[in-house]
Amino acid sequence: MPGFSMHCVSAMYFLNALRQRNPELEEAIHHNFMLGQILPDLSPWNATDRRTGHIDVRHFRDPDLEISKTSHGIILLSDLSEAKRYLMRQKTTNMETCGYLAGIFFHLHLDNDIFTDYFYKKFRFTGEKVIDNRTGRSYLPNDFISKKGIGIYNVWDCMAFLSWGELLDEMANLPAILPPSGFPQYDSYRTTENWKNDMEKFANSARFSREAIDVDYFQLHDFLLDFASKMMTSNDLFSFLVP
Repeated sequence: MPGFSMHCVSAMYFLNALRQRNPELEEAIHHNFMLGQILPDLSPWNATDRRTGHIDVRHFRDPDLEISKTSHGIILLSDLSEAKRYLMRQKTTNMETCGYLAGIFFHLHLDNDIFTDYFYKKFRFTGEKVIDNRTGRSYLPNDFISKKGIGIYNVWDCMAFLSWGELLDEMANLPAILPPSGFPQYDSYRTTENWKNDMEKFANSARFSREAIDVDYFQLHDFLLDFASKMMTSNDLFSFLVP
């Protein structure tokens, strides 16, 4: 999945566009929409949630989704229909709450699209390895998704630090330890770690990640911007923001 910085950068692109269209709505949801980019990834990974049968219930990942099988189980995609049903049940007339829900949905949607619309086109998943279609270089699955060392996961997140200045300003307005969200599916198993520490580690590794893995940073930024633009026309997303 994308790291915190990639989620935040794409969300900032979305909020910038929303500010041009509806500044009052943007101001009302801004803070909680950004919190929604952080919350799903604060939950520890759980192999199987007995209540739902989903993998990692905070992301609504279902191993039986046909689209998940295309990556041989290395990456499982979120069931966005199930996510929307749950999140809509949490909807209130409070726009701050609705901004939180919209932010979570935005996060889950980006998790899916970055694989289906970006990385599935660049990498081939065989089950035993992940192969870069352009260079032929291969990675072990655990290295591909690992947060340790200079793995693919780190590089994705480091790409977003091209917008580091703006990202720093946004981070300053967000708490390092998120308060309870009020949504049981997220609060029940949530960790209380300082998520900003993870971002700092990514920032420190960004300076040598370019030499470690051959990826087009600016192309990914274009993808994040295009994704934000697409979400500006998403009826599913805006259903959280309509009273």
